[in-house]
Amino acid sequence: MRNIPLSEVIRTDSTIVDNFSYDSPKRLEFGSSLWQRITHYSEKKQLDHDIKDKVIDAFRNEFHDKYHFDDSPAEKKAFNQIWEKIGAKVWTPSSHLTAKTLRDIHNKFQQELIYHGDGRHKPDTLEKSPSPIDKLSPDEKANKIGVKELVNSLLHGGTLPLTKVENRVIKAVFLEHSSRMLLEFKKELQKELDNLFINTPTEPSNKIVWDAYLGNILALLPFCYPNTGDTINIPVLINGKYENVKYDIEKIELDSTSLSSPMTALGLTSKNPDAPPLLSFIGTTFPTGSGFAATILADFTPGYSVGESVYNDSKEKINTWMSGKNNVHVLGMSLGGAMAFHTLIEHSDKLTRVDVYNPPGLYSSTWNKWKDKEHSNCKVNIYCQPGDVVSKLGTWPTGDNISLYQVISHQENVSNNVISSHARAFTGCDKISLIKKNPEKENASYYRKFLTILHQFVGPFVIFFPVYFTLIMYNLVKKTHNIGQYIFNKIKNKIHNP
Repeated sequence: MRNIPLSEVIRTDSTIVDNFSYDSPKRLEFGSSLWQRITHYSEKKQLDHDIKDKVIDAFRNEFHDKYHFDDSPAEKKAFNQIWEKIGAKVWTPSSHLTAKTLRDIHNKFQQELIYHGDGRHKPDTLEKSPSPIDKLSPDEKANKIGVKELVNSLLHGGTLPLTKVENRVIKAVFLEHSSRMLLEFKKELQKELDNLFINTPTEPSNKIVWDAYLGNILALLPFCYPNTGDTINIPVLINGKYENVKYDIEKIELDSTSLSSPMTALGLTSKNPDAPPLLSFIGTTFPTGSGFAATILADFTPGYSVGESVYNDSKEKINTWMSGKNNVHVLGMSLGGAMAFHTLIEHSDKLTRVDVYNPPGLYSSTWNKWKDKEHSNCKVNIYCQPGDVVSKLGTWPTGDNISLYQVISHQENVSNNVISSHARAFTGCDKISLIKKNPEKENASYYRKFLTILHQFVGPFVIFFPVYFTLIMYNLVKKTHNIGQYIFNKIKNKIHNP
């Protein structure tokens, strides 16, 4: 590697010419022909490894002051993860390294690495109940601790050990609906919102993460299944100052299949005229949640973008809620994010902000409707996480006000598998990075197009039709049972009361 400091090469006012080679002569020689690469394979591989390490170390040092990268193993590992998402897209050791390449890498980091640092920490003990947790009944204590662990796992990357307490939560998610657990879930989300109000951002970079985390909590709120008339306090920036605003909740039951309980959305409004109305759509919910089957069907309805059929059937209800409102902020995760996209297409004039988390994109037919609205002034933030498959489907909306972010967690116990990346909020992990992506480039990905075709044409046969048929049979058996029970009771009454 040429003995010229990296900072000398990448400076915009540098006099070093673009084609100046930053490679070692030997590496250039070994890479000059296929024969050289074969006969000196091991030496070439070692030189490639060395130059890659030197370049990565140099860029980590270059961004030390801005992002506080250091030589600790954790920060080295974090930067290597970021490098694979940014630097490796510009240069790999298989190609020649020039001054222009280094400048291109530097520019790409400047454009795409939006944030690296602490995520949103979980609240300190904010328990202000008149009865300390130790004085609660064993049943109440188990509910509270179990939900607290679940929220810690979803929002802060905590583990969920399979103890009796956590088994109670798993039972509530998969086997038996528990309104008490849902109430505790809402209380835990309120603590997270209270913690955000206590720790409002002081710098623009921190505000990005603060806003993303706030939206993630509000996108989870429908999974608590609150009722109309319930309230929640949400921190809102009003006239340059954060206020803890009380919002009234309205439960909106969306029209979907008559074979299942309905999907829901939450409309939140405040008596404070400066606080924006909020509309949060539920995503694909858990098995004991209301509308579970409806959300599964909405994910795979043949011929429609994800959520589009439900949105079309529910337009009247959504329009009614939207009536007379402006500056609406819409949120959703997964399927809920897709519902937010459909709302954006239909009501772009009433919306000022949309925040969606790991949502699928639109099918081409629906995306064509967006093309007429792509110059909308509504600010749209799309947050995706590595390893998530759902957000690799469909076509992203594009336009000047569309921002696509990849959120990377640098927490040891948080993996990028399909379930973890889709369900968890990485913005609440210990260390995170936000990388800004280009929606148009993402839309052009062949892998994305392949998954979209698979979802569009195979998904209905694998998921939609079997689930729909099962629901028909279940409802048929249920009706038959009810009729049989009615006839049996009639006969029984006649026998006992001739």
